[in-house]
Amino acid sequence: ASKERQEELESQTRNFTETYKDDKTVAGLGEHLPFKDGSFDLVLANYSLPWHADLKEQIANFFSESLRVLKPGGEIRFGPYGISSVRPELTEFLASQLQDIESRPDLEVIKDSSSEEGAVIIKKRVLSNTNAAD
Repeated sequence: ASKERQEELESQTRNFTETYKDDKTVAGLGEHLPFKDGSFDLVLANYSLPWHADLKEQIANFFSESLRVLKPGGEIRFGPYGISSVRPELTEFLASQLQDIESRPDLEVIKDSSSEEGAVIIKKRVLSNTNAAD
């Protein structure tokens, strides 16, 4: 994002946090999630990628952060992802990120192709320690 856009997003986040002061509401940006590692069973991002990302780095950071806060056995669900006319350059990058994720043994990618837009589920596998001594 441009510097101005980044400042605008950070300002919106601060305003949201000030408006909804309670113990249950937390505002943050997808590329810098304000949570501890392994905090969530589910991360949802509907109608956000690639529409609300301005840079490839934001998409990469979103995945990195979402996977960081996801518990083993948890899921990231987002979509739609297949509308290339919206942001063609970012949609292509998003597809390459999914290919990278699919190659990881600790992750499973499920693409719902029942519609043109499609949705994606990324499951974080629970890996057992097979090196334990018998």
